[in-house]
Amino acid sequence: MRTTVGWLLVGVSVAALLTGIIIGLGAGTELTAILWIFIGPVPFLAAGAYLLWRDPENPTSFRLVAVATLSFALSVPLEAGTVAAYRANGPADWMWLPLTAHDLLGIAGTIVATWTVALLVDGHIHALRERRYLHLLWGLLLLVPLMLVTNPFVYHQDIAFSGVDGIPSPFFVPGLASLGGPAVGLYEASYLVFLGGIVLLVMRYRDAPFSVQRRLRWVLFGGVMAIAFGLWPFVLGALDVLPSLFHGPLAGLFFLPILMLPVSIVIAVDEPDWIDVDFVVNKTFVYGVLTFLILLLYVAFAAFSGIVAESRLSVEVAIIVTVAVAIAFQPARRWLQRKADRWVFGDRPTSYEAVRDFTSSLGGTDDPTELLGLMADLIVRAVGARWVCIDLTDGATAREGSPEGDAVLEVPMNFADEQYGSIRCGAKTDGRFSDEDQRLIHTLAAQGALAISNSQLAGRLVDAQEAERRRIERNIHDGAQQELVALVARLGMARHQLQEGELHPADVDELRREATRILAELRELAQGIHPSVLSDGGLLEAVEDRCGRLPIEVRLDAPESLRNQRFSDNIEGAAYFFITESLTNVLKHSDATSARVGIERTNGVLSMRVSDNGCGFDAGHTAEHGLAGLRDRVAALGGTMTVATATGSGTTLSATFPVGP
Repeated sequence: MRTTVGWLLVGVSVAALLTGIIIGLGAGTELTAILWIFIGPVPFLAAGAYLLWRDPENPTSFRLVAVATLSFALSVPLEAGTVAAYRANGPADWMWLPLTAHDLLGIAGTIVATWTVALLVDGHIHALRERRYLHLLWGLLLLVPLMLVTNPFVYHQDIAFSGVDGIPSPFFVPGLASLGGPAVGLYEASYLVFLGGIVLLVMRYRDAPFSVQRRLRWVLFGGVMAIAFGLWPFVLGALDVLPSLFHGPLAGLFFLPILMLPVSIVIAVDEPDWIDVDFVVNKTFVYGVLTFLILLLYVAFAAFSGIVAESRLSVEVAIIVTVAVAIAFQPARRWLQRKADRWVFGDRPTSYEAVRDFTSSLGGTDDPTELLGLMADLIVRAVGARWVCIDLTDGATAREGSPEGDAVLEVPMNFADEQYGSIRCGAKTDGRFSDEDQRLIHTLAAQGALAISNSQLAGRLVDAQEAERRRIERNIHDGAQQELVALVARLGMARHQLQEGELHPADVDELRREATRILAELRELAQGIHPSVLSDGGLLEAVEDRCGRLPIEVRLDAPESLRNQRFSDNIEGAAYFFITESLTNVLKHSDATSARVGIERTNGVLSMRVSDNGCGFDAGHTAEHGLAGLRDRVAALGGTMTVATATGSGTTLSATFPVGP
């Protein structure tokens, strides 16, 4: 329905504009006034019609057409027809109607324009402040009937109805005449409500995500350009510096910057991929500032010369001065370029700052995948990519910008020969990816992969520790605890036998042997957790004790100098666990008759090796299962683990830990 009404308004506007032009030409209107139609109404109407065709679901499309219809198109025939009739026949009783309609259209157009700007780019209300402010604006329409009843003559704008005057109001109430002046003042000030729409747009920009901010910059940029470049010529004219530019048809050229408004709205809503706001704003800002500074110097120099020589600079001298100043300002261009990044679209972090910010953020979360959005945002801002997409192998993803077309740069997220995902980047807003840009993205990819690897490792370690805790609990409950319960029961029976005089020394010896066996089981269980010999005697002595209690032949190769060396509790525990778990796997799975354990320390690295003469296995087609937990425990301390095996040729597990000098 809204789209149909929008196209109907387009047709009405075109008809109204053509009617106004025909009436104006017939009445002898100046060509400059008619050309203004192609600067004001036509661009806004064309922009609205284009968006209505491209994105009919966006309310901004309909509102832009409504602005062109209310504020411009319908007013053209009203103004042209009334002025022509007034010039031909003088005032008439019916003329109050087009003047009043013009006032209503003007204020209604202002309200719709405020809605359009405040609700960019999707056209929908997002905040309570927007809803309250925008709905209250419709009450301004009451100012028009209020002016009719409080003023003896119909209010009208001289610039719109040139020469029309003295049209009586048929609804004037003399008793309300004291309210006429304030009513007119409020009406003339009502157009300032558009500033509130700009404030709402700025607040929306502040709260919007980065991808929406990029689109809103177009509108802010267009508004600034329209005001800046449309206003400064009049300031210079008022100073009588360039007076010749403000006479004749050329004066209409200074309204051309107004075209930036509909054009910027179209680009913000339609978001074409062939133009980038950051690049345009940056370049415009830098060279605009340079031009403005050069112009100020020229004006100051011209004014000073006029005071001294009582004459203006000639055109030739002015050109030479301008060129000289431009050359003098060339070194400042690069400085302004850097400032533009900060002033216009925020600080762009350096490579060091980007890596630092991402690394510091890793410490504040247990799940690094939550920071994928931060990584994408950092890459977009640091290297100026149009879009960045990060995809992990587990399905997690993050995007910044709107991915379109093929990626220009793709960087894998690898760590320890394993890929955890990839980073894909669209084209840069300016130029190609430099070597520094690529190094930054590779560094962030490595940091992210390392963080994800550590997170997964930590999760597996927690699971392994929980499984180990349950195993110990089950062994205690099903083994030693049940046997202790049985021993307590038997001790109760022995006490009863003692009272009856039936307790024999053999029964006591049996109870003693049972208690000794339970104690041995508890010691064996404790050895699997952290044997006391490891705490007291060190790694080599603990491994010797363990090897000596195995049912197969185990040869230990270790230098005697290692016996007196101690390591941190974590290293000794992990090394002992690696050797004992490897030997347990030999007993369970290898069918080996002998095994060999090697331990040595060289160049700050503690190396261990457990090999057997068993059946081996096909590592390429066999899941590691228990070896995964062993590998995780080694990796948690910065170590590495390798497996060398083949079917029928035994297995060798090797591990290294960094232990320092």
